[in-house]
Amino acid sequence: MLDGKCAAFRRVPAKLQHHAAGTARKVKVTATMLGIAEMVRPKLIGDGMFMVGLDIVGDKLLEINVFTPGGLTRLADMYATDLPASVIAALEEK
Repeated sequence: MLDGKCAAFRRVPAKLQHHAAGTARKVKVTATMLGIAEMVRPKLIGDGMFMVGLDIVGDKLLEINVFTPGGLTRLADMYATDLPASVIAALEEK
């Protein structure tokens, strides 16, 4: 979340490719997505996690990426914001 706004993207695989290949598309963050994030938030914070990536499909949490949350540059481009700088500033403040 940045300035009260949530950002998310969906990976769209290239033809005949899986997972890593393809493009990213902006998606609307839904109440279901926020509910899932809020459900896992206390545990992640309690474990000392600062930034993670949640892989959500429909109403299912598939994966929590704690070592490589990824997507910062994609999200920065999609949402026209300097997201990496905001993350660095938040880390320095912490």
